[in-house]
Amino acid sequence: SRNATGHRSVKTNVVTYESLRQKLKTSGNIRIEVQQSTYIADNRRNMELSTTFVVLEPQESPPGYELVPGMGWYRLHLTPLTWEEARLACEAEDAHLAVLNSQEEATALKGIFGKAPAIIPGATWNAFAFMGFSDTAVEGTFVTIYGESLQEAGYAN
Repeated sequence: SRNATGHRSVKTNVVTYESLRQKLKTSGNIRIEVQQSTYIADNRRNMELSTTFVVLEPQESPPGYELVPGMGWYRLHLTPLTWEEARLACEAEDAHLAVLNSQEEATALKGIFGKAPAIIPGATWNAFAFMGFSDTAVEGTFVTIYGESLQEAGYAN
């Protein structure tokens, strides 16, 4: 259709990743492929967008990782490290520090954390674990490892 200024516009439904998983009946990851092509017809330039959803079947657990259905693979490292060392340890495994996107994810990670043995010898509970956000650039202003605010990431508690 055309908008008020005469430009073509497209209407589409936007769905959340979780609702897409429910529609495709999978707990695995989904790769979204978008292809764009342009062509000339009736002396007008036209554009087509084609979207394909590829369900990536859940795979065998990487060593030390736990699958949280609908969220992904998680691992709690039990070796005490600094935040930067923890970030680099995750990168060495082709992973990243966890960035919370929802209350459900926070609850799942609390469960993993709660099942782990004490990280600090003699402690009856785990003191802390590093997550994928910090305030190293500006004291008191937390951003994710992707440069997003916690609000932009979807969970700020």
